[in-house]
Amino acid sequence: AVLLPEGDSAAPARAKDGGPTEAESRAAHNAEMRAQSDVCNGLRAKFVLSHWDKFVPFMLPQFRPLDSNLALKLRAAADKVPEPPPHTRRPVHRQPDCIEGGEMHTYQLEGLRWLIAQHDKGAGGILGDEMGLGKTLQVISLLGYLRSVRKEEGPHIVVAPLSVMNNWVTEIKRWCPILRVVPFHGPQSERERIKREHLILGNFDVVCTTYEMLVADIYTVQRFHWGYIVLDEAHRIKNDKTLMGQAVRRLRSSHRLLITGTPLQNNMHELWSLLNFLYPEVLSRSDAFDKEWRGDAVKKEADADAAAAVEDGTPAAAEGAEEGEVPAEPADDPIETADESLLVAAHALLQPLMLRRLKKDVVGSMQIPPKREIKVLVPLSEMQRFWYSRMLTSETSGLLAGQAETYRRLNSLVMQLRKVCNHPFLFEEADANKDWTDETIVQASGKMIVLDKLLAKLKAEGRKVLVFSQFTSMLDVLGDFMQYRQYKYLRLDGSTTVARRRYEIAAFQNPRSDVFVYLISTRAGGLGITLTAADTVVLYDSDWNPAIDQQAQDRAHRFGQKRPVTVFRLITRGSVEQRILQTAESKIYMNAMVMQDG
Repeated sequence: AVLLPEGDSAAPARAKDGGPTEAESRAAHNAEMRAQSDVCNGLRAKFVLSHWDKFVPFMLPQFRPLDSNLALKLRAAADKVPEPPPHTRRPVHRQPDCIEGGEMHTYQLEGLRWLIAQHDKGAGGILGDEMGLGKTLQVISLLGYLRSVRKEEGPHIVVAPLSVMNNWVTEIKRWCPILRVVPFHGPQSERERIKREHLILGNFDVVCTTYEMLVADIYTVQRFHWGYIVLDEAHRIKNDKTLMGQAVRRLRSSHRLLITGTPLQNNMHELWSLLNFLYPEVLSRSDAFDKEWRGDAVKKEADADAAAAVEDGTPAAAEGAEEGEVPAEPADDPIETADESLLVAAHALLQPLMLRRLKKDVVGSMQIPPKREIKVLVPLSEMQRFWYSRMLTSETSGLLAGQAETYRRLNSLVMQLRKVCNHPFLFEEADANKDWTDETIVQASGKMIVLDKLLAKLKAEGRKVLVFSQFTSMLDVLGDFMQYRQYKYLRLDGSTTVARRRYEIAAFQNPRSDVFVYLISTRAGGLGITLTAADTVVLYDSDWNPAIDQQAQDRAHRFGQKRPVTVFRLITRGSVEQRILQTAESKIYMNAMVMQDG
């Protein structure tokens, strides 16, 4: 059947072979998808009712009783769904025949069985395996299985960050050639061509697009009724008030699947937002949830931290990027002091909704070597102490005087202090030798002194190194340093084109390459690339969000790595960076409590 978005009529009224008109095909397809959706809604209602006690803490108070209007409505939907014949639910014991690109690991087959079970329950879910365990392949095998065995053809849509969208297209073609995949991305002229040649004609099974493109062309995408909406790096919709969060909620589908290993990065509202996408009819509004579980505790904590920051320059919520470098997401709220009962409730709800495996649990040490992280506390250099004191004395007087926009000033102060901790040359007036590079570039920064000694040792051992920084201006300084020491290096940041990125990654991965260091912007290079030629990672500075740093480390620590990976995290002693690390570790603890990783 031809799959057509509602409202398009680009072909003749009647097909040449006497088949149905476009309007008839469109109506038939929409009726079929609505019928499938009704069944899925009934199955999902059964699932919610069977786990009612787990959903209750996240619901509006008026919906919590089992005799509420919501519960009665769900029960009516569930009663309409007949039990499927037993023969239609055969378990999967081996790799589906449609998967041709290689052999799936045992745990990936277990993941496929879990996805199929969630599909049959209408439950959706969160595939939360640790990065590097092949979540993409598991989802591809599900879509391929549904098409080849269940004859459920979709269509489906995968929404992913730009850095991994092309990887989805490549992996679908490699592992499951029967799935016709179409990338929906590019300028408007290219998207119009894709609409004419694929979307309107319906000759596709899976559309791959980006979050940004979804927002830009929501009018086209929302006109389809999708079989599956798959959101990769689903924490991108953790803020349900953003255009991105609202756009994905406008899509119609029978099933929804989230892919993220970090459903909770900063606060419990982010988890609620993801669950709201999966179950909008059950978790319709967050205001009662936020009020009940958070109250004014977050405000009190933020105020206390802001007051403390006047003394040490470390607010709990200052996150962002330098001028000219757009953050990947809005600045996060201050981490909340989560009530233990809420953490227990969140863990209980995720049990039936999320599949989470760690590398250490599913693969032997011979396949992925171990990783260790070393925190290196570095003192400020004499020049850094001067600039650190200057920043504090010049800014804190305005804060203490109670001037307007205090919070914005506080964020700005923390950003300036972070730059001082990295290198004083990030301030133009501090660099007296703008036209040449000498030993001053090393001695001006405590971190650079440590990095200089570390790289000399690693170079002698024949290793390759990844150096991550939050600031592109810091990558500029590091580039000058690499040239001064005559180290061959590459650089990846948000301005690097896709073609150049692919070429330089291949060059770095080549065993015969003499490239020693890869300088990478943490936000731009933390996803979608494999750099297993390196066995050493240097985090020159840390992110407020620990998941960002974890993703950066996993560029080297993933399948294909043959050597143990060492991560050096540089931290300036007695500075704003130690408070940032404390905040990040609190988030790690909260996530571990909910996920039960340790």
